[in-house]
Amino acid sequence: MIRLISSLSVALAMMLVPASAEPAALTKAREGHVTKLLKKESEDQAAPDPPKGVFEKISYTSPAGKLVAYISPAPKDGKKHPLVIWLTGGFGNSISQIAWEDMPPENDQSAAAFRKAGLAMMYPSLRGGNDNPGSKEGFYGEVDDVLAAINHAAKLPWVDPQRIYLGGHSTGGTLALLVAEAAPEKRLRAVFAFGPVEDPAGYGQEILPYDLKNAKERRLRAPLHYLDAITCTTLVMEGADGNADSLKALERRNRNKNGKLGFITVEGEDHFTILGPTNGLLATKILADKGDECSITITAGEISAATAQAKADNFQPKGDLRAKGTGIGIVFYYAPDPLVPPMEALRKAVEKEMKGTPVFDSFDDATEPPFIVMMEEQAPLKDYPVPDEDYFQYKGHGLDEAEVKAIQKTSRASIVMLVTPADGLWQRAKAFNKVAHAYAVATGAHVWDSATRECFHRDAWKARRIDTWGSGEIPDIRHQITIHSYENGDSGHVRSVTLGMEKFALPDVAVERSVKSENRSVGGIINVFCQTIAKDSVLEDPSKFTLSLDALPAALAKDYRETLIEGGSGKADLAIMRGTPDEGDTDNAQVALDFRHGKGADDDERRAEIVHRFWGSKDEIFGIEHDDAIERASEEARRKLTAMKADFRKGLPVGSNLMVKGPFARDDEGSEWMWVEVLKWSDDDVLSGSLQNTPFHIKNLKAGANVSVKLAEAFDYILRNPDGSMEGNKTGELMQEQLKERGEE
Repeated sequence: MIRLISSLSVALAMMLVPASAEPAALTKAREGHVTKLLKKESEDQAAPDPPKGVFEKISYTSPAGKLVAYISPAPKDGKKHPLVIWLTGGFGNSISQIAWEDMPPENDQSAAAFRKAGLAMMYPSLRGGNDNPGSKEGFYGEVDDVLAAINHAAKLPWVDPQRIYLGGHSTGGTLALLVAEAAPEKRLRAVFAFGPVEDPAGYGQEILPYDLKNAKERRLRAPLHYLDAITCTTLVMEGADGNADSLKALERRNRNKNGKLGFITVEGEDHFTILGPTNGLLATKILADKGDECSITITAGEISAATAQAKADNFQPKGDLRAKGTGIGIVFYYAPDPLVPPMEALRKAVEKEMKGTPVFDSFDDATEPPFIVMMEEQAPLKDYPVPDEDYFQYKGHGLDEAEVKAIQKTSRASIVMLVTPADGLWQRAKAFNKVAHAYAVATGAHVWDSATRECFHRDAWKARRIDTWGSGEIPDIRHQITIHSYENGDSGHVRSVTLGMEKFALPDVAVERSVKSENRSVGGIINVFCQTIAKDSVLEDPSKFTLSLDALPAALAKDYRETLIEGGSGKADLAIMRGTPDEGDTDNAQVALDFRHGKGADDDERRAEIVHRFWGSKDEIFGIEHDDAIERASEEARRKLTAMKADFRKGLPVGSNLMVKGPFARDDEGSEWMWVEVLKWSDDDVLSGSLQNTPFHIKNLKAGANVSVKLAEAFDYILRNPDGSMEGNKTGELMQEQLKERGEE
């Protein structure tokens, strides 16, 4: 799978390819040319058998020989049907289960939308892919393979040869564009190229098999030189956050005069999110495309609406969230050697805490779950490296500086995993925590929780993972998992996701968008949800899930209720969506909490309203005289803010956030001064972010709204540091003194 490629590398490749005075058809340009490869590569892995009734595995004949393909079963209704041929991304030239896998709409590379709409499909593999003959040629001979697949399809008695459509994504989109340039007139009804590049040379010599120094080899693979040769409807599409630079380069070089070549860039989407919803749109348009000429057109607005709807409808399916079983993995590091033989210590600990559970030193010897496996990796560690010393500042528990330094020199990593079915999991998980502690005490090891990515001194492990469990079957989940919050993208918003729910065969839980000042309250909602599904993992209505402290065990509910403030109900309706794992997330299943049932004009306002309604909020308004002392403090705050600009734009330390107080025009007259969490700081000193207060005198403004304050109008600031300390708000201190003097504190 190819993610974004470097627009700079593509641009450099373009500069190396000489421009042609007269554009020529790709097929004509390739006549007589025999490509020369620097290396010959092939996959040598058979295509898996598709599900019966979904696809059939066939072969088609190309110049390279017999190549494998998937194709829809023949309808056997005596009619001619349209067919969509789909080219997947990547450099494998292979087909796989991606053709029928259920993929999330924000990254649906299966093109299943066509099949689900009732259209027939074909997925051809190419030379050098799967166990096919030939070698990969990097966008050269592969063009001939796709043309051969089209010819094969056109001869099938149930396929309408006048309604064959070709689509592809990423490298598949580049290849589809090249095929559009090489195909004879009328051979294809339309081509849909998602996220192609203008010149594959930008992928780099390490990936490509031909010589990038050979200008002709490059040119014959670069679609930007042959756009004039396209004779069928061809739509080139990409998200603005994807390979948009490549799409712009293609559009600039377009000299096609037949009006059938279109370029669509969709704001707010990327290389992957555009795919599934757009294919759904295209499927509908193909079904209606029955005239003599192709009638398919599409706009960026249509795609934006479709992607928005797909995201809105992407609910987690009803039913049980719990998997049938799981593995709980712990890694032990020593300082630097174990005090006793590891396997001996493990067997003693298991005999005491999990009597009867078999222990193996290899998965090959394991029986049916539950069982425990112990493996070891000798230093220097590659698979299970000890984190560097800085890591322990945030993810280390109970280790002093000397201990952190000592385990950097560990002689080995001992990996212990409990494999267990879901039935009886809570009891086994609790016992396994005790096994880990007993083992760590016996061997002098420190404990790495591979699910939460935290390292514990053995005493801290006991305090956090064992002592907090309590006498009930299900623990206080807060002490068994962690929540990772980090800035996601350049909007200044943060994404929060749990780590550790996999230990209990449950999905990890994410909130895709919030602000730093909400970390505690959003994290609390995540924890309450995790506790709720730990008790009852069955979702009856994911579109409207009532989260309530009343559903928790009495002692836990009481603990949470003590944190509520004015107006907090401890209850809210959420939507439970399919999760979209981000880079760095675990391989565990994932769900996302959606705040669409809140009141507000956009996602931020709706989330803020639910957070405030669940936990409560306290906003007060005071009439304060801005005396000389307060004005001087405000001027000093602006000077300090100005000095922070470079550090803020570079990125505040993890755990920090900045708020400014600014004026907002009241509905009657005057200003209401409110706090804004700063998410962006522009060149011209406009600080934009999330409104932190609920206005008293401004009807159409709500907490969570995206607002701006000019630096020159900022009244004060608060900088929260990672250690919890705060800087600023000197005007607030003076105001409190003023209120105290007036007896209004």
